[in-house]
Amino acid sequence: ADGSPIALGDTTFGRFRFEAAAHKNAHNGLNAVQIDTVVFTVTAINTELQSGSFTLFNPLQTSVVSSCTDTGTTGTITVTCDNLALSAVSTAIAEGESLDLALQGTVLQASVSPGTSILQATLQELGDPHRPGTVVWNDEETTFTWVDIDATQVRSTLYRLD
Repeated sequence: ADGSPIALGDTTFGRFRFEAAAHKNAHNGLNAVQIDTVVFTVTAINTELQSGSFTLFNPLQTSVVSSCTDTGTTGTITVTCDNLALSAVSTAIAEGESLDLALQGTVLQASVSPGTSILQATLQELGDPHRPGTVVWNDEETTFTWVDIDATQVRSTLYRLD
């Protein structure tokens, strides 16, 4: 729930569900969705994470992870998980099915200084086909840089320490 405390160490703080809509796209067989890149905006206010510790995984296979790159350790951090189609983490979604992907990082300090600390992951720029977003996927024929969703962003649980 929002307001959950920020845990130290390896912490899963973002979990997102992706769904492949039922469809009739059957060129060379019924095509699956393949997620290749997910770019998260991580808000780490008064919280410090370890650079290079971010990984993406399927919660059904927690021991299989894909390393992600980051732009920092505190503040607003861009975390990019790319080349997922080539990674050990399966990001294929069959027609009419769903897939959960979770983001994990190592929290070094839950509170860098006195005051409120916040940790949250967000997927931004999602539902506009005219603006490249933060999820790149394909249907085994065409690559897409937007998600067919009415929301422009989706947020994880808001972790907070007062």
